[in-house]
This record gives sequence, structure tokens and C-alpha cells, in this order.
Amino acid sequence: MNWSEIPSSVSLGAGILGTILLGALGSGFWNLVLGPILSKFGKIIIRISSLGLKSLQNKLYYEASKGKRIHLLKIVAFLVFLLIFAPLNFVMGMKSYNARHEGYIEKAVILAKEKKDKAR
Repeated sequence: MNWSEIPSSVSLGAGILGTILLGALGSGFWNLVLGPILSKFGKIIIRISSLGLKSLQNKLYYEASKGKRIHLLKIVAFLVFLLIFAPLNFVMGMKSYNARHEGYIEKAVILAKEKKDKAR
């Protein structure tokens, strides 16, 4: 059977049904797997960024429960940003530095040997 032989109404119905089933699978996957993982990850990030200080964590949750936009959350977000991107920036910078200066030591050794050979 060729795809062009399938009536367009059947194809449309199959597409809609497939979309609904795919959405249901995605929603179930979110609720069962990704939701709990991201929730635990969020708690870990708050614990790390508040340096484990319970008073800071309690203030954060208290202010959030009142529905305020808190400046403390901005500080926590900044700390998380630093925790994630500062090491990444360092590593990428070292790779770039090594790529630019690759072979300098070998060249220096070769030049030193040549200089030593000329001195003889």
C-alpha cells in the first residue's frame, strides 16, 4: 500500500490521534521522571547557593510564599550562575591558552640544544 492511496481524512485523523498520544506520553514522562528530578535539582541548587544556611533558605521560602519578587532570589541566581559558569569559563580559557601556546616548550628545548651545539 502506498501512502498516497490513504484518504486524506484518515491521514488527518491518524495525525491528530498520534499527536494526542505523543502529548500524553510526554506529559506522563514529565510527571514521572523529569518533575521529581528537576525538583530535587532545584533544592540542591538552593542548598548550595545559600551555602547550607537554613536561615537564608527559610527567608527565601518565606518571601516566595508571600508572592514578593525578592532580591534574595537574584543573589541566589547570581551565585548559581557563578557556580556553573565560572569553572566552565576557567576550563575553556585554559584550553584556549594551551591551544595558543602549544609547542612553546618544545621549541625552547630545540633552540637551547641548537645554541649548545653552536657553542661547541
